[in-house]
Amino acid sequence: MSNSTTSPPIQFFKEALFHECSIKLNDGTIFKGKMTLIDGLMNIVLENAIEYINGNKDNEYPECFIRGNNICYISVD
Repeated sequence: MSNSTTSPPIQFFKEALFHECSIKLNDGTIFKGKMTLIDGLMNIVLENAIEYINGNKDNEYPECFIRGNNICYISVD
C-alpha cells in the first residue's frame, strides 16, 4: 500500500534540521531548541535548549545532547 503524500522519515529529519523543535523524552521531559545535529541512531543536539519538567521550565542549556533511545517523539515548531 503506497501513498504519494507520505515521505520517508529521513526527509522529515532533513527538513527539521536547523529549525526549532520540541522533543519529548520517554520520562515526559520536553526539550525545546534548534536541532543542529542528528545521526543515524536519532541522537540529537539542540542549541539554546530549554528543559520542561511537568510543563514547568526547569533549565536552559546553550547546547544539549539527547540520546536517541530516550526520545518518545519529535515535533517541528
